[in-house]
Amino acid sequence: MKQILTRLQSFATFDLPVGNTYIQQAFVTTHENCRKDYPGWSTSATRKKVIANYWIKHVLTHFSAFYLASVFIALPFSTNFNQFTFPGFFLAGIISLSVLTFWLYGQLFYVDFLPKLDTIIEIYEGKQLQHLKKCQKAQMSNFAAAVVYFAFANASGLAISGVTRQYGRLLMHLFGKDPDAMHEDLKLITCKTKKLSPHQQTEIEKSLEEARSFFEGIEFPYGIEVVANLDRKFKKRSST
Repeated sequence: MKQILTRLQSFATFDLPVGNTYIQQAFVTTHENCRKDYPGWSTSATRKKVIANYWIKHVLTHFSAFYLASVFIALPFSTNFNQFTFPGFFLAGIISLSVLTFWLYGQLFYVDFLPKLDTIIEIYEGKQLQHLKKCQKAQMSNFAAAVVYFAFANASGLAISGVTRQYGRLLMHLFGKDPDAMHEDLKLITCKTKKLSPHQQTEIEKSLEEARSFFEGIEFPYGIEVVANLDRKFKKRSST
């Protein structure tokens, strides 16, 4: 009973639609549901739906409830019904809605609801960006991914010769990496290398360590041997 009374009070005072928790739940639920049907659905589109929900669902429901309650209360006292009675009620409703929109619904929307919604969207997008960056950091470097492909290709008897940009485009689909970078890295692995700068040598050593850790994790001795051979190759080039 107490919970019902609390909900009725929240409805009467129009607290629910502008509550921070409610807005957050409405945004996240709406956004996730839309993304199930449209994977590329944007937060901007969800923002529009949540705003529309505020005006269509909450404002109209709240006003309609009080307007109908007022009509039912006023009807017993309206003894003289004529052709102007119902138009009068309709006109009173329009005037009341206009006044409430200006003094209540509109002010709550711009001063309370909209700032909270925009803040929630910014926080949500920030978390998504942090998650994306975290995933990117967890990914292999371009060169390590090229080493993994090179080792698997050799182990399966797939000869890699005359590396073209087509390789880069194919590896982009496989690893989600930049095709030009993958092409250059695979070319660096398969071809004779020029003398490397200290920075290039350091980056290659880090990438080779990434590839070695990966092969050790899946217990792939041939891959570890490939990494060792490449390590000797690049160290020899850097010293000449």
